[in-house]
Amino acid sequence: MRRFFFLFFIILLNPLIILPCAAQQTNRVEINDGCFVHSKGTSLVYGKNIPLRLNGVNLGGWLLWEGWIWGKGFISETAIFDKISAMVGKDSANSFREKIHHNFIKEEDIKQIAACGFNVVRIPFNHLLLEDDRLPYRYKNSGWLLLDSVLGWCRKYNVFAVLDLHSAPGGQNNLFIADPEKDHLLWNDTLNQSRTVALWKAIALRYKNNPAIAGYDLLNEPKPPSGGALLLMYKKIIRSIREVDSNHAIILEGNSFATDFSMINEAPDSNAIFSFHLYTWLGENPVTKINNYKKLLTSLHAPFWCGEWGENKYAILETTAKALNDPDNMICGSAFWTWKKVGVPGKFPGLCEITFPGNWDEVMAYITNPFAKKYDAVKMQKAMREFLSAAEFSKTYLNTETLKAITIGVSNK
Repeated sequence: MRRFFFLFFIILLNPLIILPCAAQQTNRVEINDGCFVHSKGTSLVYGKNIPLRLNGVNLGGWLLWEGWIWGKGFISETAIFDKISAMVGKDSANSFREKIHHNFIKEEDIKQIAACGFNVVRIPFNHLLLEDDRLPYRYKNSGWLLLDSVLGWCRKYNVFAVLDLHSAPGGQNNLFIADPEKDHLLWNDTLNQSRTVALWKAIALRYKNNPAIAGYDLLNEPKPPSGGALLLMYKKIIRSIREVDSNHAIILEGNSFATDFSMINEAPDSNAIFSFHLYTWLGENPVTKINNYKKLLTSLHAPFWCGEWGENKYAILETTAKALNDPDNMICGSAFWTWKKVGVPGKFPGLCEITFPGNWDEVMAYITNPFAKKYDAVKMQKAMREFLSAAEFSKTYLNTETLKAITIGVSNK
C-alpha cells in the first residue's frame, strides 16, 4: 500500500513520467547500425533474418495538417495556413507552423508510443517541409533537422519509422489530405513529377544508412488517371532511390487511395512492401477486405502492410484489429490512424486526445467556413498559443479503451 501511495505522489508531482500501457507488446528488436528491414516472401525480417511485424501508429496532423485532426473540417494545410495568415499576418502564421513542427510531436510522444508496445511510427509529411514550390529542388535545412530529430528519438526507443510522402508536389490526389494544387496535380505536371523523383532521391541520399527507417512510403493514397501511370511513377522513383540507397524497403500503396493493386503483376523491387489502407465507414466487413489482400500477397509473393486504419467505433476497431493481427491472414503489421487528435464529443474515439482549449473551436469554425466573417486577431493569437500548449503530450488524455481495442490480437511472434 505504501508503494502505491509513493507512486501516486511521484506521478502527481511529475506528470511527464511515462508508464507502460496495458497493451500487449508487439515484437521489439534493438535498432543497430548496418541492420535494415527487408521483405522475405510474404513476411518481413530485420537484420539477419529476425522475423518482424510492424505494429504502430501514424503521426498525423504534425508535418502535414488536416483540419479534422485539429478539431473540425476537411480542409488542407495550405487552406488552414492561408486563413490564419489573413487574420494574423504571414510572419505570425509561419511562426505558428514552426511551433507546431517543434511541439505537436516531441520525444515524450515517441517514448510513450514505445511504452504502449508499438514498434513503428508512420510519419506523414508535406513536401513543403523540405521544398518550397517557388524554389524547386532547393531543400530546407529546417525540414531535415526535424526529420533528423524524430528519427533520433525513434532509434533511442527502438521504434522504427516509415517516411510517408503524404503530399507530393502538386498533390497525388485532389483531396485535402494531399494538400493539392488546383491546376498542377502530380499527374498532369511534368515539373512536379520530376520534383517528386528528385525529392525521394535527396531523402534516400541523406538517410541511406539510417537503421531507424523501416521503409520509404512513396505516395500516400494516390489517385492517378490510370494504374499504368501510377506504376510508371513508382518505377521512376524507385530507380532514383536505388541509385543512392540499396538498404531500405520501398513501400507501395495501391491506386484509388491505397485500395487497388490490379495494375501490379510483380513487385517492381526486390525489397518491396505493398501497403493498403483499411477504413470501413460504410459498413464493409474488414475481414472480407483483408481476405482479398491475402489473395494478392500470396499471388505476388510479397509482404502486405496496413499503413492506415481506424477512425471507427470501439467494436469495429476490435474486429479490424483481430483480423489484421490474425496470423492466418499473413498481414505483416499495421499503423493506426492516428496517434494524436482533438477529441470531439460524439465523434470516433481517439488514442491520444487533445482537449479543445479556450476558443480553438471558434478558430477552427472560422477557418473551415468560407463565408465566415473575420475572426478577432487577438483572440486567434491567444487560441493558437493555447492549442500549442494543449497538444503537448503531458496535457493530453491517453484513451486506454481505444488502446485496448486496437491491440487485440497483437503477439510477440
